[in-house]
Amino acid sequence: MKYFSPITHLFRSQGVLTTAFGISALVILGSLAGLFQGAELVMFDWLIRRRPTEPIDPRIVIVELSEPDLEYLNSWPITDGQLAQLLRQINQQDPVVVGLDLYRDLPTGRGRKALNQTFRSMPNLYGVEKGIKVRVKANPTLEELNQVTLADVIHDSDGKVRRALLAVKQDNQQKLALGTQLALTYLEAQGVEMKNIPSSPMGLWRKRLLPFNQEDNTKIQLGQAVLTPLHRNDGGYINMDNGGYQILINYRGLEFETVSVRDVLENDLPSDIFTDKIVLIGAGAPSLNDLFSTPYVTEDSLVPGVIIHANITSQLLSAALDNRPLIRVLPDPLEWLWIACCTVFGAKITLYLLTASPLTKWTYCSVGMTLVGVLVSGMGLVGMTYLALIGGWWLPGVTPLVGLFTAATVVAAYTARDLQRLAVMDGLTEVANRRYFDQEFQRRWLHSSEKRDWFGVILCDIDCFKKYNDTYGHQEGDRCLKAVAQGIKKAVRSTDFVARYGGEEFAILLSKSSPETTGKIAERVGKSVRELQIPHVSSETRAYVTLSCGVATLIPSLDQAPASLIACADEALYNAKKQGRDRAVIYQFPIPEQLSTGRLEQ
Repeated sequence: MKYFSPITHLFRSQGVLTTAFGISALVILGSLAGLFQGAELVMFDWLIRRRPTEPIDPRIVIVELSEPDLEYLNSWPITDGQLAQLLRQINQQDPVVVGLDLYRDLPTGRGRKALNQTFRSMPNLYGVEKGIKVRVKANPTLEELNQVTLADVIHDSDGKVRRALLAVKQDNQQKLALGTQLALTYLEAQGVEMKNIPSSPMGLWRKRLLPFNQEDNTKIQLGQAVLTPLHRNDGGYINMDNGGYQILINYRGLEFETVSVRDVLENDLPSDIFTDKIVLIGAGAPSLNDLFSTPYVTEDSLVPGVIIHANITSQLLSAALDNRPLIRVLPDPLEWLWIACCTVFGAKITLYLLTASPLTKWTYCSVGMTLVGVLVSGMGLVGMTYLALIGGWWLPGVTPLVGLFTAATVVAAYTARDLQRLAVMDGLTEVANRRYFDQEFQRRWLHSSEKRDWFGVILCDIDCFKKYNDTYGHQEGDRCLKAVAQGIKKAVRSTDFVARYGGEEFAILLSKSSPETTGKIAERVGKSVRELQIPHVSSETRAYVTLSCGVATLIPSLDQAPASLIACADEALYNAKKQGRDRAVIYQFPIPEQLSTGRLEQ
């Protein structure tokens, strides 16, 4: 006996794929609408913090202006004379390049002339200006020497710095960020030059002028690395501001070799600590408010801007010289495919664990196994995104998780509903089974007795069905039962209840149905089955399958046994067969005393 349930349909008509792809489409649309951007960024930060600790970059030294340094200098800002002395002390050790992450657009204290002279004597020095939103001008002398870079950092909507601004085009000129300039200068000393990878002949001409040209999607070959600018919807971002040339920051960490301003001024350092190094000078004192939030920290533990610039510089150096991976993203179609695959997997694994487990089926154990399986799948997905990030790829994590768990929930709910249907339906005829009939009969009997409504039962029996099986075989007998069940369902009202009562017997429960109405429905049922014209050469009545029906209708009362109504309908069915079959016989009430007292059982 075969039963084509919705579960079978899921397997045979690819219903799981249809469901999963539908969920995938909804999840992707939600992602494009920005519903998951915040969660994706939070997960990105979580994965960043759990990467293995990397060694400190030995090519970078930070001269940090700390709170003890402010007390030592006894002034803020640091005076021009003190800054000039600091720079001369550093330059004596022949660093490759020095980045001054301090604004010095206006004279501060004494020593302006000495500071300008120091600036002119250090072609390897780069100062900063703020070029985005609120402008802070550069030092005029450094501006004249074309030794000015951008100190701007990019904040995401949650205030964290995850992207590096490498360059910006302003007034038809390209300005490099501090971290970019320091890295390029160091790489140039190592014989590594930046090469453009143009996308078109016209793009080649333009990029000779503007190598960091984000508008043309310029890819840049930098030693062993290839830089690709971020687009508005890359990674977990949706419609972000990708102005300038931006990449994701692949943080090395928050630790760099750091010395204090006081130690430099007092020459209390090794004589070669800055030699052949990149030196960054910046404020680290919390009172100076040059602090930013990164994936590593919370609002209570912010990072000095000089640390962020050092990370950008280290990232470019390590990618170009050491083949350390940059953080890349997949094209949108591949991200969508990734989401769809995770969603399909969630649907398939749920269906398999609930229905195909060789150990348990539809028990608390199988549900527990399914829950564990889905959770393990989710953990595996997170593990894959973690390994991908270590390898330099930012895969969506939250969006596929949403797809996986949503698909698992939908399939589990659908399958549970199907199981509930299996528990109450006859597997062959797809009408209610005997167990469900007994429950529904009791419920309708009580309801009718409370409301004092008519309640009717029709018992139907296929005439000469044993001979039908003997003549045509049991497979044809099964097909006959299915066809008759559908013929009965077609003839009754939508509120009536049809069940398989026995081997070839069917029962119909009719609420709010008078004896006259119940009789008409019984006649309609018989006619509907006759119109099927199922051949039956062994029948004693007609050349095709027919029904005999017994009808009983009453208004139940509490002093009557419910089984009495079934007994009356069964007696009417017996009379229908006795009178020649292929007919409906209505039981004539009042009920005899032995029925009303409940002494007659089914």
